[in-house]
Amino acid sequence: IGELLALREKDIDWDKKIISVNATYDYREKNRGDTKTLHSYRTVQVTDFVINLIKETIVENHRRFDKETLKKNKENYIFITKTGYPQTAPSIYNMLVSTGYKLGFNRNITPHTLRHSHISLLAELGVPFKQIMQRVGHADAKITMKIYTHVTYNMKLSLSEKLEDIKL
Repeated sequence: IGELLALREKDIDWDKKIISVNATYDYREKNRGDTKTLHSYRTVQVTDFVINLIKETIVENHRRFDKETLKKNKENYIFITKTGYPQTAPSIYNMLVSTGYKLGFNRNITPHTLRHSHISLLAELGVPFKQIMQRVGHADAKITMKIYTHVTYNMKLSLSEKLEDIKL
């Protein structure tokens, strides 16, 4: 979540649709810091949908907040509060839990849940493992294998269908 909070407008190549992950934000200390590991520094290719959501958020910031608040946001953070500082981790967690509840999910949705789901879907789509590791900032394949990837129902079904197609 610290990487999301640290995201600034200048960290995005709008034309190439690339986000540079280059810091984390400590909302308690109100400062940018180094990412967790050297491999956490990375660039991430995103879709038009993501770029448009970020643009809409920036436009919404300018609509919602007064000039004094926007002046306080000297770094041009994207996800800010009315104080001009980036959102806090608890506020993001609360928003996700609340939204999940409204959508009828029977468990809490957290940033980690979204990260886990993203990685699992990439694996299901057949994205090469090295690309997944780079995208999420892992240096050690064991971490990605052990913690994040799991065999999804669709992957099991696909394997079963492939096995059915084998002619002996």
